Amino acid sequence: MLRVMIFAACILIIYTLSTLSLHTNVEVKAFKPPVVPPESKGGKTLKELPPGIKPPAAQEMIGSPEPQVKPEAVIPSIEEQTPNPLELDKKWRTVHDYRLFKGSSPLTDKTPAYSLLDFAFDGPQNKDPNQIHDYVVDGLWGIDKGLLTRTSGKNAALKVGRGENFELEGIISADGIGGWFVFVGYDQGHGYCIYNVTLKVSGSPFFVCEFRGKKGLEDTHKEINRYACQPNELMWLNVNDKKLNLKIGRTQVIENQELPNYHNGDIIIGTYECQYGPK
Repeated sequence: MLRVMIFAACILIIYTLSTLSLHTNVEVKAFKPPVVPPESKGGKTLKELPPGIKPPAAQEMIGSPEPQVKPEAVIPSIEEQTPNPLELDKKWRTVHDYRLFKGSSPLTDKTPAYSLLDFAFDGPQNKDPNQIHDYVVDGLWGIDKGLLTRTSGKNAALKVGRGENFELEGIISADGIGGWFVFVGYDQGHGYCIYNVTLKVSGSPFFVCEFRGKKGLEDTHKEINRYACQPNELMWLNVNDKKLNLKIGRTQVIENQELPNYHNGDIIIGTYECQYGPK
């Protein structure tokens, strides 16, 4: 979430996340529980069984098409079941859950995500004070009141995972003036950046840009949409088959954006300082 805190005439904007889950291409074996048919081939429905007799399991019923379930078969937990819309047999990994943390603390081994201490790049346009340029990390992420947040500095980057086809889902608050970004497929200075800045008068544009050699390519830089984020919204980011989708709240901010040179790489969330400050 991006939280806004006001001190006198000074606006301090902190980017925070309450929950964050990552769905990557990690194979798991899924088991589909058998479905109990309403009627067996013997002609008797479950309702017609004599009183006091327990209905048999689906795999024990005569003529049931369902296979015998092995004793060692285990129905996966909710976290292991396949979520849509990727419709892949994969596994969710929880990056952060605010319910497991209290108070304020630095990131520990309990949080798979970690701050990048040596992360720098240059944006595609250096003349606009509200777009990313000359980015050098000077801050850290941590936990404040159970929330994953930027705890120091202005430019802070958080690596949440690595993958090719993936979904990233979390509850965020990205309201207020300032800038934030997500890198996908980032590897040795190459990847794609989605970034957003909320201005005082001209809305909240979302941009997409390809980076090579830690430099944004100007001919790939373009504004995709405008959306004013609200507090505590569900964010869903998906990359599949070199296409990017981003949904915040009920708004499809980016839909099937082509990433022609996309490949497996890091997933990085960050804040950046613009003319009006960082989110």
